[in-house]
Amino acid sequence: MIGFYVVNLLPPATPLQFNLQTPCGTWEFQQVPNFRQVHPAVLQGATANTYTMSFRLPVNGPPSLKDAAFEELVPICLAASFVTGASVTIKHSLEASSIQFITVGPHFPRDRGLANPAACVNTFAEFIAFVERFVAQYRTLDAVEKLRLLMHFFIDATACWSLENLYLSGSTLLQVVADTEKSTGRPFASAHAAQRNQGRPTNPGFFDLLAGAANRISIAPLTHDVVKVRNSLVHAGTLQSASLPTQADAAVPIAEAMHWFDQYVYAILGLGSVPVNRYPVHLFTHGINSFSF
Repeated sequence: MIGFYVVNLLPPATPLQFNLQTPCGTWEFQQVPNFRQVHPAVLQGATANTYTMSFRLPVNGPPSLKDAAFEELVPICLAASFVTGASVTIKHSLEASSIQFITVGPHFPRDRGLANPAACVNTFAEFIAFVERFVAQYRTLDAVEKLRLLMHFFIDATACWSLENLYLSGSTLLQVVADTEKSTGRPFASAHAAQRNQGRPTNPGFFDLLAGAANRISIAPLTHDVVKVRNSLVHAGTLQSASLPTQADAAVPIAEAMHWFDQYVYAILGLGSVPVNRYPVHLFTHGINSFSF
């Protein structure tokens, strides 16, 4: 058996126990004995072990199974982090585990507290569907879509200490998506740039590549304000601009961009629509620090 304590995992309905089916087999999750005490603290921004996870190794199973199951830990943590909006990770091995940690490797999310984490699912079934699909497709999609990089920057965005910090990470997510679209060699972005330039051929820019990415996976394109607020932040050092003079104005394209990224992730996983838009505009106007306004 290999097993570990899971930090900050709070799936919908927080079942006492549940199973996760992965390419290697079945991971079993169980609430820690003091779950009722740590649950409200995690919601308020503390970090704590909330579940244990274990994988039973067959007596006559192939020796490679233990290593393969261990390799599933990072995508499980990344998927659970994305779908719940928390920083889900592992820190310690279970006492009976045949793999013991001195410290977890750098590929894992850090155990950081995020108050009021916002999930993009309503139900436990939606949570399981996302995590299982993510783990099953992780190796393939990481090579093409840079999935590990996207998930870590997503966690950075949700762990922000200011609106500027959030959107710098959010803009990095969009830049990675744009570069992925560029690497496909598809002509859509060039055609989109030429259309914006009144039919004259021109090199596709950031906005054109994002439009190409949306076209490739059949989701709605972003508005140009998403790029405007990013350019203002990166080049002028502020979210404020003549067209977006207040925090409420800037919050609209920021909320749009973050929800669009959720849609992008669901689309590349083939999971359809995002169950919950976890980024209402007011989330970026109240209770978050901004030094641009």
